[in-house]
Amino acid sequence: MKMIVGFLAAAMFAVFASADDNVLWHPYDSKLGADGYDVVAYFDDGKATKGDAKFAAEYGGLSWHFATAARREMFAASPEKYIPQYGGYCAYAASLNALAFGDPEIWTVHNGKLYFNYNAPTRKKWQVGINGRITKGDIYWRDVALPRHRGELQ
Repeated sequence: MKMIVGFLAAAMFAVFASADDNVLWHPYDSKLGADGYDVVAYFDDGKATKGDAKFAAEYGGLSWHFATAARREMFAASPEKYIPQYGGYCAYAASLNALAFGDPEIWTVHNGKLYFNYNAPTRKKWQVGINGRITKGDIYWRDVALPRHRGELQ
């Protein structure tokens, strides 16, 4: 079952965190940020592109893979610009006060930030009223998901 709701998410997932709270990442049986997709490619090429381990960078306790050395350097210069919001979890679910897997192939760049969604129909729903959904997702992520992960909420 892919969908994880509210407080169960922290207990059911082994997650990784760093000083930058947005790096929190759910596992896809790996410690690869964005499941090995080149996060710079979403911005440069407008498409999901698998990275290559020979162009890897470490950030937030994760390995991030890139299609080229130049993209790896762009990421290294400003990783916060490229990492997916809500730790790579589904942006629509976050806007509903829940967590669900985000799929790196179902994505949106909006106002210079990268968001993943659970599937294509979910992305369509999320894009309706996107700014309000982002506001709700940001609040949930900041006030509930991260504090719960850190053990600050029961």
